[in-house]
Amino acid sequence: MKKLLAAISHRSERFQTSVSYIIIIVLVICGVSIVHNLINVQNEAGRSNNKVPLDLDHVREILLSNSNEETRERDANCRLWDCVNLYKCGQKGHDRLTIYVYPLQEYVDEDSGKTVSILTREYYQILEAVVRSRYYTPNPNEACLFLPSIDVLNGNLVKPSAVEKALALQNYWDNGENHIIFNMIPRTDGYVLKTDRAIILGGGFDTWAYRNGFDLSLPIYSPTQQNIADLSAKSTHLPRRNLLIVVLPNIYPKYHNQIHTLFVDNPNEVLMLDKCVTHTKEFSIKNTMHCNSSRGKSVDYPRVFEKGTFCLYCHSVNSDESDLMEILAYNCIPVIAVDNSVLPFEDVLDWSLFSLKIREAEMHALVKKLSTVSHTKIFELQRQGRWVYHRYFKDLNAITLTALEILENRIFPHKARSVMDWNKPDDNYRSTFNPLFLPIISPKAQGFTAVILTYDRVESLFTLIQKLALVPSLQSILVFGITKIKCHRIVTPRKKFKCPECTNTEMLSADLNHMRERSACIDRFASIYGRMPLRSVEFRADPVLFRDNFPEKLKRFNDVGNL
Repeated sequence: MKKLLAAISHRSERFQTSVSYIIIIVLVICGVSIVHNLINVQNEAGRSNNKVPLDLDHVREILLSNSNEETRERDANCRLWDCVNLYKCGQKGHDRLTIYVYPLQEYVDEDSGKTVSILTREYYQILEAVVRSRYYTPNPNEACLFLPSIDVLNGNLVKPSAVEKALALQNYWDNGENHIIFNMIPRTDGYVLKTDRAIILGGGFDTWAYRNGFDLSLPIYSPTQQNIADLSAKSTHLPRRNLLIVVLPNIYPKYHNQIHTLFVDNPNEVLMLDKCVTHTKEFSIKNTMHCNSSRGKSVDYPRVFEKGTFCLYCHSVNSDESDLMEILAYNCIPVIAVDNSVLPFEDVLDWSLFSLKIREAEMHALVKKLSTVSHTKIFELQRQGRWVYHRYFKDLNAITLTALEILENRIFPHKARSVMDWNKPDDNYRSTFNPLFLPIISPKAQGFTAVILTYDRVESLFTLIQKLALVPSLQSILVFGITKIKCHRIVTPRKKFKCPECTNTEMLSADLNHMRERSACIDRFASIYGRMPLRSVEFRADPVLFRDNFPEKLKRFNDVGNL
């Protein structure tokens, strides 16, 4: 019996020892597996958290063959809620816009052996601005939007079919969903690059091709802005020699006759610039200068804009309409005579605060309209234009960051700034002329509030406000006005008299003789002008006293007859 118990005890000890060995082996294997997975995760995280290298010396080359698929046609019906997967935005607690930039790659066409898209300095600066901004993420799994490194800023410098193949090869393309493409200058031949569902950030948009709330209109950057960025602050208050400056070579030929008429009728008010005429063949080929049409002397372009109060911006012959930025850079007030254009950043910028707009059909009366603008209005337009240019347009970094902030406002509307905030100048630019941007409540800062009691003293009131505005510790101004004008009593509308069985026989439209007289009058009116100058409207304007019995001798136009 003792031997049996000893054998059972020995076997039990051996079993426990074997189980212990097995448990130790399993724990070691699990530990090694866990450590291996942690190392892989850390390596992956390290790779994903490294910023995309923008080293031009180490660019990977990719060969494009004829078998590569091209992107699909641009979807004209795209909107933010159907062509952007918003579930990719705001992941992992990111309550902001996140953008992933593809690494630099050189795509080579198999047939020609040429590079599909040459990286320009301007696009490289845009990529740098995105990577250095708060919107950048090195992890594509956290990205809301994707930015290809393929340069299509100028559509005229790329081969469309090859670029479309290169775009389709992007790792996260997915028919262009959640992708943004910078295309400042569209092609002059009218070809629209196939970008499928991608968001286009470009210039030269018109109201027909612009997908409102989806695409974004950008200013066309001019390389000369680098040299004139610091000049507009000095030239803001300089006396302007000319009322209007027009650059004729930049404008469509169909408007040349009207502009020549403006110049002939107002030679002292209009400065018209044209191409310089030279007899040297070599010089004419390389000529980029502009000359004064009346004197034939060359001018310093675009610095000549600082000599004009207003500068005309019209339909351009080329798609490179960078003269709008040059006009703003020299603090000349743009006069926009393009009916169907989409202005840069017009989603958030109020262009009426720093420019004037005129219909193309009214260009013949342009000088007459400009001469009626007051000096106070001119000063406000110039000051606001100078602030907008330096805040949003002065260089590619400012343009890029502004575009990304607008996209963030669209995707995260609860964090968006109001239109007033976008157009509100800083304290250094604040004016006392226009109360549109004065704060509603006093800011939380040290200072005092000036309370003014006034009584029919408008001029002295504005003088006092302008002097108080120069005090650094002033926070707000509160004005109380006393007037003798009695408030009109508000009379509620009376009940209308209703008579269903009554017939109105006094309507002019029921008088056939009146209708014949009116038709004959309109026909004669059209024959005198040679055309029909009247336009159909959806409202009616009647004289103030049209219901009153007014003496005929007191009427200024008593021969008009019945309306």
